[in-house]
Amino acid sequence: LRLLLGPLLNKFPLYGAVTLFFLKPPEFSMDFTGLANVLDLPLIKNTFNDAIVKVISKEMILPNRLVFAIDKSSVDLDALRHPPPRGVLSVTVVKVCDVDDTDWIGKPDIFVKLSVGAHKCRTRTVDDVTTALFNETFEVLLTEFENRFLTIDVFDKDAIGADPLGGTLVNLSRVKNTEEMTLALSNSKKGKIIIRVACKEVSIVPANELLSP
Repeated sequence: LRLLLGPLLNKFPLYGAVTLFFLKPPEFSMDFTGLANVLDLPLIKNTFNDAIVKVISKEMILPNRLVFAIDKSSVDLDALRHPPPRGVLSVTVVKVCDVDDTDWIGKPDIFVKLSVGAHKCRTRTVDDVTTALFNETFEVLLTEFENRFLTIDVFDKDAIGADPLGGTLVNLSRVKNTEEMTLALSNSKKGKIIIRVACKEVSIVPANELLSP
């Protein structure tokens, strides 16, 4: 959880507002007891957890921010809630290789989920393989790169839901220009994913500096 005090004021209370946000979805665990113990069943518990994360994402996971004004006359709350983007993140999912084959019949039906804060995207599904070629590119506007992480999860699509095949994290603050990466998947014997990542800064031109046609 990040807490920002600002903008600075030259009078008491010194700060104009308090801003709260998460860089990525928080991890939490709940244990139900008594009559509510039925909620501990995996399908019900996961649905319940997803619903809570969705509510938090809407309000407090970047790019969403929760802002409390301390001095309403000195701050622009809308500007604090929706700061201009600092850059564009471009991610190309090139290939998933050698994932574990856990299906009783056939091979996995592979797809990849990407997330940065509240931004989420998904590749198409490649059926009945252990190595899948995607070459799919996704772009997202980011308000900051420092301490931001790209979360990558690989799944096997089933008739009901999907089974995890592994995942990994990329620290975006360490990415310079365009980089191709081959990353090992956690909880997989030899599975890996190949991606291309680029973090491009953007310049915002104030409206009063725009030239009239």
